[in-house]
Amino acid sequence: MHVCDAPADVPTSFDDLRRIARDGRLLPGEGGIDVAGILQGLPADIVYAVEVQNPARSAALGVEAYARLAFEKTTKYLEAYLRG
Repeated sequence: MHVCDAPADVPTSFDDLRRIARDGRLLPGEGGIDVAGILQGLPADIVYAVEVQNPARSAALGVEAYARLAFEKTTKYLEAYLRG
């Protein structure tokens, strides 16, 4: 299961939807998607992968720092979700 978040406001144009999907994904818990609610409907033994394409954020933080942030925030989010 690829995990990411996105802004709460859903764009109405295809171009804006595509831009967010390609370049504006957020880390779990940073946006408006009910990630925990979605995860509750999945099997307990599923494998999670973070897929958060965000070139601007990656460039601003540096690739290594962004990867570390993604790992830390997603781990914290999933641990809170898994504790119930």
